[in-house]
Amino acid sequence: NQLGIYGRQGIPAAANAPGFRYYSATWRDLRGRLWLHGGTGRSSLGTSVASLNDLWFYDPVIDQWTWVKGSQTHLNNGFYGTLGVPDTANSPGARTQAASFATSGALRDIWMLGGFGLAATSTTTGYLNDLWRLDLPNIPSASTVAASAISASGAALNASIITDGQPTSLRFKYGTDANLTGASFTPWQSIGSVNITSSLALTGLNFSTTYYFQAEVFNSAGASAGAILSFTTSAAPDLSIEQPAGTVLTDGVSTVAFGNVTVASTSTLTFTLKNLGTATLTTLSASIGGTAAADFSVSTLPATLGTAGSSTFSVTFTAGATGARAAALQIISNDPDESPFEIALTANAVTSYQEHAQTLGLPPSGQNTAPTDDFDGDGIPNVVEIAFGGAPANPSGGPLYYTGNTITTGQPVVVEHNGWCALFVRRKNAAALGITYTVEFSADLNAWQSGAITPTVVSDDGSFEVACMPYPSSVGGLPPKFFRVRVTLAP
Repeated sequence: NQLGIYGRQGIPAAANAPGFRYYSATWRDLRGRLWLHGGTGRSSLGTSVASLNDLWFYDPVIDQWTWVKGSQTHLNNGFYGTLGVPDTANSPGARTQAASFATSGALRDIWMLGGFGLAATSTTTGYLNDLWRLDLPNIPSASTVAASAISASGAALNASIITDGQPTSLRFKYGTDANLTGASFTPWQSIGSVNITSSLALTGLNFSTTYYFQAEVFNSAGASAGAILSFTTSAAPDLSIEQPAGTVLTDGVSTVAFGNVTVASTSTLTFTLKNLGTATLTTLSASIGGTAAADFSVSTLPATLGTAGSSTFSVTFTAGATGARAAALQIISNDPDESPFEIALTANAVTSYQEHAQTLGLPPSGQNTAPTDDFDGDGIPNVVEIAFGGAPANPSGGPLYYTGNTITTGQPVVVEHNGWCALFVRRKNAAALGITYTVEFSADLNAWQSGAITPTVVSDDGSFEVACMPYPSSVGGLPPKFFRVRVTLAP
């Protein structure tokens, strides 16, 4: 007592099904498809049981029904057109118990005679004596053929197509669900009007995975599909690289940055190799290319890595002359789609001063970032601000002050300390940064003389110290009135 599910006219679908019925006219064509017309039963609507005029065929290859013609409702009159002239508008009326037969050997010559139903204009059912010939639509048929050329990441999908002499298009439906739920489709391709066996190369598949596929064809008369077949891609290794551990890198996309590395020192990063595949990784090797390849080195990789295996290797950057460096790390293996696995490497070789200046907010490059420039516009060169404990990105200029070993960094001052003293602050890591301090005295701001006495440290907070340089008795025979501290940065 089921209602019919008609779907789209001319399109097969797994959900399609004629409603409950009896006394239908039936045929079998030369392709093995079973045809069904009318009978007494239920349509797609309501609960009535009455005569129908819908035409269906069932394709046992794909186990699906296709609604071809006629109405989804009961008791429809026929449309006869011109006697002996085929017309797509022609349609027998609803009927039951019609006689049906086919001309021997003819693919499109099947017949139906009379029955009990409705003619062209009648409103009540009665016995009929009309003779109809059904010219079967030239719907193409597809037979899905076993896949070939199966690899770890691809296969050739094959189908045998009967075009019925009509221009026909083919596509494949494929996916990992056995019923092809949520499947993907290849683009439609024209295969002409000649019966052929067609093949399409499918790539980008996952290794060791079972895929299901089905050939689908269509032309102006309708569509059909072949059976669902399956194939399993072959086992393959799958190289995965992490840096740091847990962060997966992408072949040809990821960049590993060493950051700032001081000149004459090295920085080493550890990489993790993993085999996520179903076959052993072999022929593993690493090389470094690019403009700064000589500044990078890579350790030896294991020759092989089994399934679920893991190993590490390291890459070392040696900072030579200052400046940005770039190279490319390439990992060779038998991974079918990621060999070479390429990772961009970057590093920046800097002096200790440059590295420290960046920690104080000075950009690594750009306008007013050189040591003798004034980045924050406070009138004090960048290197001088750093030398006296300031920050080149923050305006400063206040005087040095200290109490015991508590130091407020600032500009040099003159104090009385067992005589006049040039007091200045200096970094305890000045030598490492390449900074030197020279105290000079003058009587007239023209002639300058360096202080000859080693400055006395009067305060030390662990990072800075305050030094006192006594005024000399004379400069060029005159008593000194001025002093300055010359800050020099090593190249």
